[in-house]
Amino acid sequence: MITGQPMRQDESRDKNILVFGAGRSGTTWLAQTIAAAGLELVFEPMNSQMVPECRDWKPHPLLFRKGESFPWKDTFTELLEGRIRSDWTIRDNPGAERKVVKLIRANLMIEWILETYDVHPVFIIRNPLAVVASMKKEGWEISPKWINKLLSAPRLRDPFFSTLPGVVEMAGRELGAIEAKAIFWCILNTVPQQLGLFERMHMVLYEALCRDPEGIFIDLAGKTAIPVTPPVLDQLRRPSFMAGSFDAQTGYDPTSAWRNTLTPAEVKAVERIVRQFRLDEFMAS
Repeated sequence: MITGQPMRQDESRDKNILVFGAGRSGTTWLAQTIAAAGLELVFEPMNSQMVPECRDWKPHPLLFRKGESFPWKDTFTELLEGRIRSDWTIRDNPGAERKVVKLIRANLMIEWILETYDVHPVFIIRNPLAVVASMKKEGWEISPKWINKLLSAPRLRDPFFSTLPGVVEMAGRELGAIEAKAIFWCILNTVPQQLGLFERMHMVLYEALCRDPEGIFIDLAGKTAIPVTPPVLDQLRRPSFMAGSFDAQTGYDPTSAWRNTLTPAEVKAVERIVRQFRLDEFMAS
């Protein structure tokens, strides 16, 4: 149930759950695990290539702030509520009243979303070195020229980047492919962080979830009124259907496998950029 009206405390168990995060950060794994409790999984409803209803929306990422008007609000509400249905958007437990919505294109809209809908927001964040390595391994193309435009866009630059020494200057130089991926991760995380939204959501560190899956998930379940059932624990131990390709070898560790994908020069480039965005605390996870 998603509405613009406040809910009674005893209706908390009926609130839909929104899982936010950057791509390749474990959003699908977390959303599938939540869905295993019997919730309908609404999968990436903002993907304009797969969902015709949002094909005319401005390119990702969209920035909409508290108090602003989102021109596609009615359609967005239908998407969040699972009323626009396709093989792409509706994955697990079709028809279940309660929903978990997995989003990687809404990080810059979180402030508007939390103002507009009464939901349980969950944000998963992963070591940027691991995210960039996964993007590289899976062949994600992040256009350096597009990243230059994002860094130069006044709606992003002035409120978010102008106070970060060296960040605005990145827009004026040619960026490499790894740099573009690292900056993209930073943009998607620095905006909600600077808006104080990390304090308003249930935060999940991907690395912590990998190391203590049951403990971290049980804490989340208690905050979002999810029953921890055997199917939930079973899904928690399995990779998601969007998990990256890797050798099924003994000792594979998703928290450190990035070391085998990024060169030393690429590691230094990512570390430098993440520090400039003041997000380096997440590299220590």
